[in-house]
Amino acid sequence: MKIIPYKKIIIEHSKTKAEISNIINNVTEPCNFWTNRYSSKLFCGQCDTDSFKIRRIIRYRNSFLPIINGKIYDTEVSVTMRLHHFASVFMLIWMTVAILTFIVISALIAFSLYKGLFGFFPISFGLIFAPVGFLMLKFAFWREVEKAELELKKLINS
Repeated sequence: MKIIPYKKIIIEHSKTKAEISNIINNVTEPCNFWTNRYSSKLFCGQCDTDSFKIRRIIRYRNSFLPIINGKIYDTEVSVTMRLHHFASVFMLIWMTVAILTFIVISALIAFSLYKGLFGFFPISFGLIFAPVGFLMLKFAFWREVEKAELELKKLINS
């Protein structure tokens, strides 16, 4: 699993730019917070003649849903998927706290070993933050990236 929530892919095609733009535009609608959940379209966002910025429409909550930026070229579509900026800041704060907690807990363990006192509760509590952060990325972001990549490849190569 990658640590940085960012993925760039290249999808090759044999269509014109206008055809690819029409395909993506036909399955995309403008983003609206309340009504997109019940839409029959696959994506919401905006699509121009040679680029697009979209996200998948899902019927559940997921703050880690990737933002999909694409650039349409003559023989390929370059797509980047990244976290929303708010989610990126949240994860940066989360992982910073996790690292600082690990350092403090390690210092407390070293001190308690030096003094002859040792307890397992601080160890288990302090070391849970980083794995939880990685699991949030794995299950909330990377699964959505796989789904979005599969949908885009099916659309463009159909």
